Amino acid sequence: MTKIFYEIDGEPVSAEKCMWVLIAPCGCECAWSVAKYWTTEDEAWDGFSRSKAVRRRDEKLGFRVEIKRSTEIRIKDDCPHVPKFGVEPRPELEGHTWAVKSEGRVQHLVPLVIEKNSLSPRNQGLVRAICGRSEDYIWSTWRSDLDGRVECTACVKAAKGGAE
Repeated sequence: MTKIFYEIDGEPVSAEKCMWVLIAPCGCECAWSVAKYWTTEDEAWDGFSRSKAVRRRDEKLGFRVEIKRSTEIRIKDDCPHVPKFGVEPRPELEGHTWAVKSEGRVQHLVPLVIEKNSLSPRNQGLVRAICGRSEDYIWSTWRSDLDGRVECTACVKAAKGGAE
């Protein structure tokens, strides 16, 4: 059986004693995985990110992936920084919900109040996102639908400005 080793601080370290760590822009370690499952940094990014769009967004925000000895991992229950993990929370707008349309690849802010992990009511008619670029009859807030999908930049800008 072939063993994988990583060089850490100039020393070879067996993958069995290493972990991939996702480090937030503030420096807090926010996620980890055993190195033997993901052997390269790209594989680790893919595992942490869920999609290329999320990876691009996270890299742009300053997240990074590092290989570390298992004994050096310092993941805390909570990040003490403001903003949390060094990233401003996405803007919210009263009376609106971040959701994705069926087969959608981007989250949009829609003028509906939809509970988490549910679908918009079927009698709403055609609903247009505040950016004006997307519309659908059914919008979803199911985590499995939202996971791996980034927020529409035009919806973010509209929410920050408070205007539709």
